[in-house]
Amino acid sequence: MARSKNIPKTKEIAGSDRAFRRSQYLLRIGPQGRIVIPAPIRKALGLIPGAVVMGRIEDGKVVLSRSNPLEELRAMFKKVKRSLSEELIAERREEARKEAAEFSHEDTKARKKN
Repeated sequence: MARSKNIPKTKEIAGSDRAFRRSQYLLRIGPQGRIVIPAPIRKALGLIPGAVVMGRIEDGKVVLSRSNPLEELRAMFKKVKRSLSEELIAERREEARKEAAEFSHEDTKARKKN
């Protein structure tokens, strides 16, 4: 990665970790849009190479957090109105109603014949 001579290194800008109370770090965006997460942040979040991180925009800020597989699944199915189990139960109830109606209709026919 080519470095511009006018852009100071991150350590030169931040000074020390104490300058940001060890909770904020300057991150540089690379030419391909990549950001390197500093080691103290990775350690605090327990991130290892290959880990998945969730990103969202919140009040004009980019917020990164450890990925939670359950959250990922919920996000995938967020647009679904009902849960799959609710849908299955509704289908089974409808089938039971139809069977009950057919049985009742057949029973009524049999009674009329007798």
